[in-house]
Amino acid sequence: SYLGIGGSFLKSSDAEYKNRNDEVAKDRLKANRFIGSFVIGGGKVFSNNVYVGGEFLMDFTKSKKTEWEAANNQKLEGKIGGYVPQLNLRLGYVFKNDVLAYAKLGCAGTKASVKPFEKNGDDWKEIEDKGISKTNASFVLGLGAEKAFCKQFSAAMDTSYSAMSED
Repeated sequence: SYLGIGGSFLKSSDAEYKNRNDEVAKDRLKANRFIGSFVIGGGKVFSNNVYVGGEFLMDFTKSKKTEWEAANNQKLEGKIGGYVPQLNLRLGYVFKNDVLAYAKLGCAGTKASVKPFEKNGDDWKEIEDKGISKTNASFVLGLGAEKAFCKQFSAAMDTSYSAMSED
């Protein structure tokens, strides 16, 4: 079993939404930031050096407000952040008894909110009843490596992709 702390970097991608005319619009959401992580997990290495384990990971970051301009004199204000729990299955192989290469597959919960605004002269006014705030499940897929330095200490680095489900 293991317990650890760490960090990661979130790089956002395009945001797709429907505007007031029910047209699909796509804009760049710039919400890049550092995220702290706490992880607890465990696993077993079998005699053929195959590793099977699981982990519970909690990412935490300050909810950060992000604005981006959209088509048709509109802009959007979004917040992504807070606490993001993640549950993963880790499958891997141990090389030289001290390096673990693994893949992880799991799910996470992400909270996001978006408010649309419309330009009225030089001012922006919120478009009522068009905002969205929800917690959504996401699929997680990743790869990583962990190096043991002694029986009590190791360091790991991994990368993962998380895709939120759409409704």
